Amino acid sequence: MTGTCSAVTTPDTIWSFCPNLGADYLFIVLFALTTIAHIAQAITTRKGYCWVIITSGLAQFLAYVFRLLSVKNPTNNGLYAAWFVLILVSNFHSGMHGFC
Repeated sequence: MTGTCSAVTTPDTIWSFCPNLGADYLFIVLFALTTIAHIAQAITTRKGYCWVIITSGLAQFLAYVFRLLSVKNPTNNGLYAAWFVLILVSNFHSGMHGFC
């Protein structure tokens, strides 16, 4: 990564390290594609339990969008809290799919 990282150099920042923006973009694309694929599978197979996987993928997609926005606005507590909660909830929600 070239230059300085605004997530670390900004006064009153929440971040204690410089996050990798390339990984954020990669995971945004990957979770968007897999969520779309699961929506298509849910429509074609008409399985009721697919909503758990779809909502988990959507939550992970949104978590990485909020993470990217939080890195670009390092003093915004709301964006940081949103990605942090979504990444925790989405993983918990992914594990629930085995119980449905």
